[in-house]
Amino acid sequence: GSEVVYKNAIGYSEAATQKENKLKSIFRIGWLTKTFTAAMVLKLAEDHKLSLQDPLTKYFPEFLPGKDITIEHLLTHTSGVYESLRNPSYRADMETDKKINTNEIMGYFIDQPLDFKPGTQFSYSNSGYNLLGIIIEKVTGLSYDKALEKYIFKKFNLKHTGFNYKTLSDSNKTTAYSYLSPTRHVEVKPGNPMLLYSSGALYSTVDDLNKWYAVLKNNKFISQESFKKALQDHLGGYGYGW
Repeated sequence: GSEVVYKNAIGYSEAATQKENKLKSIFRIGWLTKTFTAAMVLKLAEDHKLSLQDPLTKYFPEFLPGKDITIEHLLTHTSGVYESLRNPSYRADMETDKKINTNEIMGYFIDQPLDFKPGTQFSYSNSGYNLLGIIIEKVTGLSYDKALEKYIFKKFNLKHTGFNYKTLSDSNKTTAYSYLSPTRHVEVKPGNPMLLYSSGALYSTVDDLNKWYAVLKNNKFISQESFKKALQDHLGGYGYGW
């Protein structure tokens, strides 16, 4: 139920200094960001601010292939939108602190042809989830991070969840590593938050993620029906953000 029966922190929050993890340790949560993005979109749909069947041309009239792509296609990774990570410029800029706006985010993929006809295949697309972040901004009139702060983080007391890990000042920050072998772990620096954006820029703690799950499970943010759809297998073993 709602009772936590086991809680512990294991391992190091920074391997080089052997600083130990704590229950308050703050981690970059990467693609788990998509659960927040998807839930925010579902909330806006329930509030009749958008429809999951809206074509992308409603929000991006310049994106001509968008007439065949719906918001639901983006949520389920079935849009066929080109993956930004395949663009060398995107990967290079990820390593920088370059200031990037939403139009520039789209520039990494918007001129590329679709990989397949929307709705016919599954292909994991961070570009698609970044488009969802831009839609959230257009509909709410807030930046992506401010929209989540208003609708989710503050409302449900997620005090240690946020957007820009690079600028976070907190002694509980952890250092991330790429696990190459049992004896070789390489530190992974935080990427450019505006490129990770609504597909992967959030950070959080174990307790905050547990709170977030309880919020969703108890229908405090979106309805039981919406959350059930989010967890269903739509194609390729993926729901809406889960």
